[in-house]
Amino acid sequence: RRNMRPMKLTEAGQAALKRMETILRAHDGLMEALVNDNRALTGRVRLSSAPGFATRKLVPFIREFTEAHPGISVDIQTGGTEADVAKGFVDVAVINYVPLDATGLVLRRYNSSRTPLLATPEYIRAHGAPSSPEDLAQHTGLLLETVMHPPTQILKKNGAASPILRWKEVFTTHDQMTLRELVLSSLGITVDLYAGHVLPEIRRGRRVPIMPGWRREPWQMSVVTRWEDEARSKALSDFAAYVALEAEATWAPIREETNRVVEEAFRRRLRS
Repeated sequence: RRNMRPMKLTEAGQAALKRMETILRAHDGLMEALVNDNRALTGRVRLSSAPGFATRKLVPFIREFTEAHPGISVDIQTGGTEADVAKGFVDVAVINYVPLDATGLVLRRYNSSRTPLLATPEYIRAHGAPSSPEDLAQHTGLLLETVMHPPTQILKKNGAASPILRWKEVFTTHDQMTLRELVLSSLGITVDLYAGHVLPEIRRGRRVPIMPGWRREPWQMSVVTRWEDEARSKALSDFAAYVALEAEATWAPIREETNRVVEEAFRRRLRS
């Protein structure tokens, strides 16, 4: 709260601080255990994540871990799933969904984020703003479609599900950054773009959240390994735990800030 001296945390800030304290204690405990472990960690870890995510978020974690443990080397791939982990094709997969079958897998959840519907002011001026899921039948949908993510068909509001979504036209892509560019080009409405990718634009009113309360199912982000691999390799177990804790610590403030900016944007639209 900047309107008082000294400045104080808002309720959201206090909640974030409470959660961060737990994350930081867990992180400190893990790092202390790693430092005090006399057994040197050695081996090769095959890591897979969504395209772009490794570059932006995982590389700093990998650098810090391998600097502390020079005997560890990491092969970075993209697009791996929990099925690739289960089959032994990769050792660690960073995924943004909950596997339907997690038998034999270790899941370390590190983030859950909700995605609003987004469009540009130019698109809304040209086509109007939908007020219900049924209205989307008059609009162009910009959707994500991957092997593990069929296009979103249902939205949720206060726990209630919408009818199956119908669109006038549809553009699909397998990549979040391409989806971002489609929205920036005012081609339609997206239900799948993570709002954090366009946070500066939402602040400036260049991207507009629409249909308050309606969201797609939250992204559930996890680090996945196999039980048998972790039992056999301390290096793999420690590496996966480190990545999950660092990712949770990184994403917690981003998630809180994204939620705040989106809610402020909704309030601006109500006032205008």
